[in-house]
Amino acid sequence: MGWNRWASRAAFRAGVGALLLGAGIGTALVAPGQATAAPRPVDEGSVSAGILSHVPGRQDVASPYVGTWGGHGRGINIYANGFAKVSVASGASNYEKWDARWRPAGRGIVVTFVRRTESAGDVGAGIHRGTKWYGSLKRVRGYTVLEFDRLPGVYWCTRAGNNAGLCGA
Repeated sequence: MGWNRWASRAAFRAGVGALLLGAGIGTALVAPGQATAAPRPVDEGSVSAGILSHVPGRQDVASPYVGTWGGHGRGINIYANGFAKVSVASGASNYEKWDARWRPAGRGIVVTFVRRTESAGDVGAGIHRGTKWYGSLKRVRGYTVLEFDRLPGVYWCTRAGNNAGLCGA
């Protein structure tokens, strides 16, 4: 399960280390009201060290946050129109999927959970309508990752970072 990747068993009990991606949770989803829109995949070449040096606050396709980020037990699709889809899981059969909104906040973003669209079991992540996660980009072992304040040290990767093993099993 990758226990060595997280700080402690206490973090697991708080719902931080328990995030495991269940089957099908990371699939592409369409933002509400955007039935013909498809998520814009992150261009791996455009995610570079330079994005950390400016305020990424544009809420458009040029934002370095727009795209698909994920890891073992978690995924977020961030759309240029301000919507996001978030999936978190704990174990093989406990998961939640959420519709969310995002916007620039300082040198990062804030994701506000709007509506749980699907769930099974108990994830234990403490998410409810109105929960806010503040995220920022950082460099870890040469890769750009997304990190949220509610899950410190748990990184959300693009495909390149995930393939490097930064974001879980």
